[in-house]
Amino acid sequence: MAQVRREMALGDVPSGRRALVAIADRSLAGAVTMMLSRLGYEVDPLDDAAEGARLMEQGVHDLVITTRAGAAPGKTETLYQRLSRLSPEARRRLFVVLVGDDLKTGDGTQAWACLVDLVLNTRDAGAADIVVRASIADKARLYQVFNEARRRHEDAAG
Repeated sequence: MAQVRREMALGDVPSGRRALVAIADRSLAGAVTMMLSRLGYEVDPLDDAAEGARLMEQGVHDLVITTRAGAAPGKTETLYQRLSRLSPEARRRLFVVLVGDDLKTGDGTQAWACLVDLVLNTRDAGAADIVVRASIADKARLYQVFNEARRRHEDAAG
């Protein structure tokens, strides 16, 4: 963690690349945070699912990592459940990673079935730099034409 703090203090984290980590297990969340920091993301831990959902809808984060854990006492839904209710536009702008013991790292069929971009097994989550980077690049290529068309439309509108 000291290395991450030094890197962030020195300004090595590119501006605009933010990730939201919504994992209750502190050791797993720490490992995932280190991995995302190595990839150049500024990482925000999730304190409140409602706040996380609001930030996702506003497009504050580029990447969200979560689990399928149950809702906290007194809460009606988890962040993972809220993802399914995002608008298609908001969902396309997010790269969503689901972490779990029952998942196989990088399995596209599981990711599709879980409505996320990438699945990671908890054992692999802290060292999945290469898998995450490759999956993000694949999604960028897949949506390249769509994003360019959207940018042209936004530029023309003002």
